[in-house]
Amino acid sequence: MAPLSTAVQSRFMHETKGADGAPVYVYDGIIDPEWSFMDNAVGGYVVAMTLEAVARHQQKARHPDPVHVTAHFLSNTVPGPYEIHVRLIKAGKGTFTTLSASFWQKGQERVRAHTVFGDLTTRENRKSTRPDMAIDPLSLYAAQSPVQTHPSKCPLIPEQPKWLYIEALDTGRMKVARDPIYDKSLWKPGPMEVCNYITIGDEDEAITPSMLPFFADIFLPFAAKNPKLPSWTFWTPTIVFSLEFKHPLPKPDSKYHSLRTVAAYHRGKFFNEPHGRQETYMEIWTAPANIGDSPDTELEGWRDQQRCLAIAHQLNIMVDIDSMPGGGRHKLKPMNWTRPKL
Repeated sequence: MAPLSTAVQSRFMHETKGADGAPVYVYDGIIDPEWSFMDNAVGGYVVAMTLEAVARHQQKARHPDPVHVTAHFLSNTVPGPYEIHVRLIKAGKGTFTTLSASFWQKGQERVRAHTVFGDLTTRENRKSTRPDMAIDPLSLYAAQSPVQTHPSKCPLIPEQPKWLYIEALDTGRMKVARDPIYDKSLWKPGPMEVCNYITIGDEDEAITPSMLPFFADIFLPFAAKNPKLPSWTFWTPTIVFSLEFKHPLPKPDSKYHSLRTVAAYHRGKFFNEPHGRQETYMEIWTAPANIGDSPDTELEGWRDQQRCLAIAHQLNIMVDIDSMPGGGRHKLKPMNWTRPKL
């Protein structure tokens, strides 16, 4: 099984011309089935690969850092070869550059994304005449990390979440643990609210900006909490995915941050018909250590040092696999969900 850093990479193939004569930069790669589930690619995984292609295109440009991405899923994506067509929309002279990226499989455009790139270097490396407007802890106005328990004290998740069928969990490529302060409220009536740590298992890997959409797609669907669905075989495809990068990744020498772990906070309040539309809000934060690390890694004031890396929103719908044309069970590995008892 390929490491996640390799699984999201796309390679440059060639430059061509679009119908309007504008340059199109073509990247290709392969969707790894072991980072997918139910014979479909995870939406955040596809966004991660798409963003990585644009990031490679921008790596030597004036604006090398992803700032925002919005992706519309036009059709499902499946394991196998793909192409990503990158176009420049506007090269900003000052703050941002805007590019589009189209994800193609089997001659069909499956995902269309718009991206904004900028320069997220810290203030000390930039010149400005205005005061520093950042609000970080210990400011009383700053947001604090949604996790209150150190990862060394958090147990691995017990239930069957959306990502159960990602074989990375079985092979040790990835670990997911929940902050236990959310256990009491998770299955009670009310909005969905939970926060997990996610650790990449390979000690030679480090989290990259392009991986953050993948982590933002690791969540327990709000449908799992709905008392009208005590047991059901379902699929929750992504229709729209957007993510804004809020803060650069930690520096390698930071004693307060892990390079292989993030904290993923999920909140959902709305579930509507038609189509079982769900609101999914995610915050991706830095983490002070890895899941399973020694309690000695818990340093005083570790929460004050954590920063929000990205904020994501999704539109998801519910699909009954049994009612899919052609018989969904023949193509998709079903997710048999049994709601835990309170």
